Amino acid sequence: MNEGMKKRGNPWRCMTPVVIYLVLQNLASAAVILAYYAKEGFFRTSAGSAEELMSQVMSSTVENLGTLSFWAMILGYVILIPVFWHMHRKDLHQDRVLGYETAHGKVPAVLYVILIAAGAASCLAASNMISMSGLVETSENYAAAADTLYSAGLIPELIGLGVISPAAEELLFRGLVYRRFREFNSVVGSMIWASLLFALLHGNLVQGIYAFVSGFLMCYVYERYQSLKAPVVMHMASNLIAVLASETGVLDFMYAGQSVFYVSTFICCAVVVAMICLIELYVRPYTESVENTK
Repeated sequence: MNEGMKKRGNPWRCMTPVVIYLVLQNLASAAVILAYYAKEGFFRTSAGSAEELMSQVMSSTVENLGTLSFWAMILGYVILIPVFWHMHRKDLHQDRVLGYETAHGKVPAVLYVILIAAGAASCLAASNMISMSGLVETSENYAAAADTLYSAGLIPELIGLGVISPAAEELLFRGLVYRRFREFNSVVGSMIWASLLFALLHGNLVQGIYAFVSGFLMCYVYERYQSLKAPVVMHMASNLIAVLASETGVLDFMYAGQSVFYVSTFICCAVVVAMICLIELYVRPYTESVENTK
């Protein structure tokens, strides 16, 4: 992105997509709850008292809260994707009209494989290091969030968390929030602010730390590839490996013993560093500014 973009924009413009996200996610939650109540027949005339009906409703909702929250989140993302895509395209058009678009080469598709390795390795490395810190055991909010994320079964999670969620979140946090911070801020400053918002919206310390680090990395790959496809691919790889690890136990060997756990974590960290080096070596030459189209 062109440094000239720093001459325009403001923090309030950056927050608009976040406000839209919060409003539509709450509306989606309400829609899912109402649909569940209708399915369970809570709106029909009941022979019991109002107190009995309310107790039944509350008991059923609490019992199925994880699944309901999962579907509410996914419904919200499905609604948000076309909204954020329209906003993103509008921002790109505005850049072209104002002359802030920068010409650069197109990164070959084969170099996106780097992002798959980086996404999977960074997910495992960050998760393992957070586990080492002991934060997981002390965070009740994280336990509740994990129950929500992994409550729907393998196939819905692969589609919802592995495809839909990354597309929506990258449109929001990299395609809109980060780009809009770049209109008046430095690259690093914009990375920090966009990643901080990404972390805060996760709602608990464990996921917040993970989201800040991964958000920073995805801002970095967005800059290097100069395409929103890059952080989407990386985010998908990260989420898919998390779902597979949680639901299938395919990576349980990493936790067979302390030494294996530490060695596996070190290898994952080394893979992330290696992938960053490959990006700098092979990807950056394609997307370094060729000329300003202004």
